[in-house]
Amino acid sequence: MLTPPSKVYRFHDDEGKFLVGRDVFVAAFFTRDLYTAAADAASLLLSQWLLATPQTLLEWVQVGPNSSQYKPYSTAMTARCKTELSTAKARRDLGFFTIRGGEDCHNPSYEFTFIGENTPGGMAPDATCLVELRWPSEHVARVGFDEIASQICNFASLIPFRSGYASPALSLGWENAEHVAAGAMKIAPIAFRHPGYDIPENHAAAGLMRRDRCRGARWLTFLGSPLVEDIGGLQPLQEHLDPRVGIIELPHGVMLRAGHSPEIGDVNRGESTPLLRSVASAIEPITEFETAAIMKRVFNEDASLRWERRHLD
Repeated sequence: MLTPPSKVYRFHDDEGKFLVGRDVFVAAFFTRDLYTAAADAASLLLSQWLLATPQTLLEWVQVGPNSSQYKPYSTAMTARCKTELSTAKARRDLGFFTIRGGEDCHNPSYEFTFIGENTPGGMAPDATCLVELRWPSEHVARVGFDEIASQICNFASLIPFRSGYASPALSLGWENAEHVAAGAMKIAPIAFRHPGYDIPENHAAAGLMRRDRCRGARWLTFLGSPLVEDIGGLQPLQEHLDPRVGIIELPHGVMLRAGHSPEIGDVNRGESTPLLRSVASAIEPITEFETAAIMKRVFNEDASLRWERRHLD
């Protein structure tokens, strides 16, 4: 059953100042290449995102891997973000910037975040770069699911990705550990009740997820060409999927679209997510299940595995 998100979730701290948890719409791409090689494509994607996003909606910027404070959004700060993707900067070990707007800089409505990595190793031998975008759920409902899917598909065509996804999501904020714990208490039960929601712990995923794995089934699921090959190729993938799941071939892989609109589901009311379950089954061999640390801000290890396998068990 197709059940587009209709309820708005906004959870504040006790003082009503910070959004410790909220609903949002997220797209994330884990890049095929490391920082030096990924920077040009990320820069192009940033330019396209800025063209598509009204500047009046943007409020805060943070630039540099050692930065700790947000500064007011301005064209000068945007230029600094673009410099972070320049050839000279992209030779460094790490790169980072985020442009945000709406409600809470720690848990915003709009966002473009880039995290660059050049030196994976140790506990994170397959670490890679991350590009994460977000929009308020209300924006997606307003512009329509075809429009947002088309826009994200165009973005995906610009950047060589290992994997990626786009989905309605439940997002934790960050001000201090107490706020994180409070947010997790709010969103974890919703995530188990409504399995179509993502929880975008993608900073951890970019560092810990194996090269030959993805984060699993979402409304839009992006698989790089090597991952498609790992599950036998495009034709066996198509044969495994529900016919209602669309497949779009892209320059760097494929996009799977699980229905016209996202399935959210409701376990309490017996509303299932058949298209997401179809995608989850088809890509189970290349889905990351074993790295509970990705979700440690939200779940303990047992709950993390149960949530990651929510479309399979």
